[in-house]
Parts: sequence; structure tokens; C-alpha cells
Amino acid sequence: MRAIIVALFFAGQLAYAQQSEKGLKDVYANYFRIGTCYPSNQASNTQLQSVILREFNSLTHENELKPENTMVQSGSTDNDIKVQLGSNARTVMTFAQTNNIPIRGHTFVWHQQTPNWFFYKNMQNGELADKATMSKRMESYIKNMFALIAQEYPTLKLYAYDVVNEIFLDNGKQREPGDPSTNDEKSTWVKIYGNSSFVDSAFTYARKYAPAGCKLFYNDFNEYHPDGKRDSIVALYNRLKAKNVIDGIGMQSHLSTGWPDVGTYKAALNRFIATGAEIHVTELDLTIESGSDEAAQADKYKDVFKALKEAREEGANITSVSVWGVIDDWSWRNSKNPLLFKSTNFTKKPAYNQVEALIPEKDHGDGKNPPFNTPQPGEATGDENGYFFYHDFEGGTTQGWARRGDETVANSSNQKNSGSRSIYVSGRNQNWNGAQFTLPSEFKAGNEYSFSVMARHEGQGTITFKLSLQYDSTNGTTKYPNIVEVEAASGEWVQLSTTSYKLPPGTGFSIYVELDNANTSFYVDDAMGGIAGATINADGTPGTPPAKSSSSSEVATSSSSSSSSSEDGGDSSSSFDENSPIRLISNISKSEFSVSSLSNKSLLVETNSPTVVEIYDLKGNKAMTFNTLGGVQAVNLSLPYGVYFAKARGKQAVRFVLK
Repeated sequence: MRAIIVALFFAGQLAYAQQSEKGLKDVYANYFRIGTCYPSNQASNTQLQSVILREFNSLTHENELKPENTMVQSGSTDNDIKVQLGSNARTVMTFAQTNNIPIRGHTFVWHQQTPNWFFYKNMQNGELADKATMSKRMESYIKNMFALIAQEYPTLKLYAYDVVNEIFLDNGKQREPGDPSTNDEKSTWVKIYGNSSFVDSAFTYARKYAPAGCKLFYNDFNEYHPDGKRDSIVALYNRLKAKNVIDGIGMQSHLSTGWPDVGTYKAALNRFIATGAEIHVTELDLTIESGSDEAAQADKYKDVFKALKEAREEGANITSVSVWGVIDDWSWRNSKNPLLFKSTNFTKKPAYNQVEALIPEKDHGDGKNPPFNTPQPGEATGDENGYFFYHDFEGGTTQGWARRGDETVANSSNQKNSGSRSIYVSGRNQNWNGAQFTLPSEFKAGNEYSFSVMARHEGQGTITFKLSLQYDSTNGTTKYPNIVEVEAASGEWVQLSTTSYKLPPGTGFSIYVELDNANTSFYVDDAMGGIAGATINADGTPGTPPAKSSSSSEVATSSSSSSSSSEDGGDSSSSFDENSPIRLISNISKSEFSVSSLSNKSLLVETNSPTVVEIYDLKGNKAMTFNTLGGVQAVNLSLPYGVYFAKARGKQAVRFVLK
């Protein structure tokens, strides 16, 4: 009888899901998943489940998958940590599996909500276990959790997991060591390991045992904090990506009407995007602070979603945005009403309406099966100078450059090669300590590129600077070849540059500046990477632009009339005319087919022969078709504002934004 009742209940929920009213999962279906956390004390709340079915296509357990709720002391050994799924965890998973809602796992390794016994040598109290023992326990726990979920819920889509949670303080330093305590801000992991190497172990084990299709994330709060945390997250991601054990960065995004400002949030978002990481917003909420109101909350929610939407349109690999709860009363920050629904009858707040209104109805999709099928752009040819990136550091940030070890990389006005600012690398204790930048997706193995940086050291005498590459070879070995090296006298700016460096076979490419003196600080300015032949003068001004040819930088292509099942954002460059309503995202060789922006909603199209050009919207629907005669012509686009793709038959797709 109980089985019949459960079946009827879920059948009723499925019927609700099929009704016509759309939710945020449908509004944003062509951009990213919209998720929420499932509060433990409401596991069987049918009204909540109805709202989830309408609004969300991703679920995260609020507490039920954390170590304190899944580790079992009785019967556990160092090589076999017993695990369980509590009744509330099972209710959520059953609901998700029955309704085909993917789940984000949260979390394996955290300094809080981990039972004290897990850290002791005898699994009770007294002396702490050593590092080797804890590594065995960690591996067993991760292995057994993945196995239990697969066994109990064989058709559940576990699409992501927060492997490690919150290891950094706001200043970017690791947490202080501490004794076992489920609520202490200090970390017993750090006390046992002596450093953050337990993070590497956790991701290595998670990669070994995770089911196919489950992406692995590092997750943190105050991730936007400019005092060092965001730099440390970037450095950690780069370190783990070099070992091919991580897929993405989780931005918890616990915000308020007062802090941070949207510019600070976007700066962090852009830093993380620049690594090439998949981005999940994992725990979004936005409190109303004293002196503020729901209108201000709505405006800020809108600004945050707008930043995520626009980044996605420009190729950022943002695939999931989860709000940390549904109604205000059930939020962990309930006193400041941080969510999208009022507690009374799940009424939509102004914030919900603002977020919903960002996407025109014509761009809504089916949230039960989000396509994420944005066509890939064609060959990326850089900006007008052939640059994929140029960093002058004048904006006061490090523009994605991060530390490689325990040193500090910070924006500085003390020295400059051009303009008024540079980045300063200090606190070094190894020659390889320096400033590192993860190459964006335009950089492909097997192709040739230009690189240049200006550098100046504070040491005595002549010391050798090196611009080096870090990457994973095809056999999984991390390699560190030098690109170029230059001797520099004290106080002298020198240029490290090449116009033709071929990236070797491999993945996870980043460049870094190092110095053959372990304790000497140095500055970096005017950093550039571009197509082969691109140049930059020593004073930071562009050199002669190279000829753009179809062989300069090949990337994957996709016909606009076909769909891709990939959930990544695709490659894009960022050459565009800021003053035009049409923003050119990428182009291909002008000898074949190109588009460029004009005012008055017109598109300048150039082809080498008569052809048919088709314009598609984000969902792959054909918006218009026109004929070209060959050569250059302007075409008026009588289309609503939005993201489109121009496709010349037999050529590659070109993406642009009409706005």
C-alpha cells in the first residue's frame, strides 16, 4: 500500500510539472540550469515540491550529504569508512530521480560539519590520525559515497559535486590549524596535513571514483573578496587543473544589498572565467540590509543575473546558477529575507520578476531538457592587433594573473612600464614562484601564437627572467618548458617576447613569469597573447598588425543548423566596436566570410563570392536569410535585440550581439 501511495504522489507531481506555466528553469533554459537547495526540514512538503518542479532543474541537498550526516562511526576502519543516506537525503534523491532533476552533490571535504571521531587515530578521541591514515579514510569515504548513491539511485543524474569547500580566509591565506570541532573556523585537515595538500588528494580520489558526467568543483564563499581570496581560488584551480582533477569553480554568492557592489562581483566572475573553468553559482542569496528594501534587492538580483547572462552570451562556461533556498522563512539568513519568494503562499517577490524579465519570451526554452546548444563561433582571429588578451593593469586589478605558490601577486602603482600601474610579485621563496595566467580557450594545442610581457626586478646585478609554459602532456605529465628568457639588470624593464611559439600537444595551458633568484621581487606590465605574428612595442603600444589568415588559429566549428549536446559555452574572442549596437564576438578570414559592426542595426558582410547568408537565434531558429553578391555590402537587420549567428553556407558560423 505504501508503494502505491508513493507512486500516486509522484505521479501527481509529474502531472504538475507538465502544466503550462513556465518557471525560471524555462526562462533561462538556453543559458544555464536554475537550481535551488532542498531544506532538510521540508523534505516531504508537497507545496515546495510543486514550486521546485515549476521553477528549477537542479537540486542540492542543504545538509544531508555533508560528512556529519553520511559518515557512520560504527564498523568503520581506516580503509573502509561506512556511509549512509538518511531519510531526508533519500526523500530528496527519490524526488529528483523520479522527476529527472539533476543533483549537485555537496560536499566531501570541509572543516565544518565533519564528525570529530573521523580525525582521531582510534576513531574516538585522544591522538589525531596521521596524514597517511587520513588519506586512506578520505579515499574510502569518497569512494563509498559515490558507490552508495549509484547503487541506491541508478538513474539519478549526479552532474556535479563540491569536492572541497571553503579552505581560504578572506585574505587568501589557508585556514589556521585546529582541533576537531564541527563548528570551528579552524581546520583539522590543515592541522594534520600541515598545508593544503589534502585538497589535491581529495580531487584525485574524486576523479578516480566519480561517475561519468559528474563534474568536480571547488566551492567557496566571499569568493569575490578582493583582499586575496579570489586570487587564491584562481591559483588553486590552476594547480588542480594542471593535474586534470578539477572541472570548475563554485561561486557561493552570498550577497547583500550593501556588499559587494556588482563591479566587485563581476571582477571576480571574470577572473574565474579567464581560467577556462566551468562556473557554477552554487548558493546565491541576497539579504536586505538595514535602510534598504525589496526594490533595491530586486535591482541587485537583476544586475547579478544580467552579469551572468551577458558573460554566458560572450562564451563564458557558466552552466548552473542555484539559489540557496525557495522562501525566506526557510533560509539560513531568514531574518533579512534573501530569496526570490515570500513565505506566504510562495508569492513571487519583485526580485523574481526582475530576474525573469531579463530574458525575452522569444528566448525562453524547455527547462526539462536544457539544450545549451549555442553554436560555436568560427576561427578566432583576435582583435584589430591580433591580440587575444592585452593586460596593462590600469584598472587596479591583476586581470587574471595569480600566484603560483605562497608569494603575493597584487596590482601596484609603485612601478610601471607604461601607463601608471603594473603587478607586483613579492614574498617569493622559489625561483618558479611568479605570476601565472591561464590561457583562454582561443589557445589550442598544435597552433602557433605570439606572447610578450615586460618585466623588472628589484634585485642586485643581472638576473635572468623567464616566460614559461605550464601544461599537461598527453600522457598526463605536467611540463614546464621555457618560452623565452632574457637577462635583466637591476631596475631595467625588459621584454620577453616571441611571435611564433607552438603550443605542444596537451591541455591546461598557462603562462608564467619566473626569475632565477628565489627571493627577489619583481614587476610585470603590458602582457599580451595573440595570433602568430602579433607584436607589441616595448612601450606598450601595438606593433604592426599581422595579416589574418584562415590558418592562424583553428577552433572547433558547428553549423548553425545543428545542435550540440555540450554544456560548455564554446570559444569566443572579444573584438568589437563599443559604440555600435552590434557587438562582434568573433570572426573568420575576410578572404572567405566575415561580418563587422555598423551603426543603425546594420551588419557589414564581406564574402569572396556570391553566397546565401543565414541568421540564426540562440535556439537555432532561422531568423532571416539574404543573398550576397560577393565583396562588401551592408545589410539592415530588422530583428529584435539579442544574440545571433551569421552563417554563410559552407563556411563557419559567426556570433554577434544585437543590443
